[in-house]
Amino acid sequence: MRLTDFGIAKVYQKENSSETSGTPGYMAPEVMCAKNHTIAVDYFALGVMTYEFMNGRVLLKIFKI
Repeated sequence: MRLTDFGIAKVYQKENSSETSGTPGYMAPEVMCAKNHTIAVDYFALGVMTYEFMNGRVLLKIFKI
């Protein structure tokens, strides 16, 4: 099982704290709104993944295909 692709990963620095990258369904609200954020947004994404693993369903349905 692959949890993530680090191809879009960035090293956290003060000057890039408002940049946006990642999968929309796992992004914290402050990232989606391009506001300043800290590494706490990673815990948000981890929480979303944990919910999905434990419940077998998607927490946030952003795209309907």
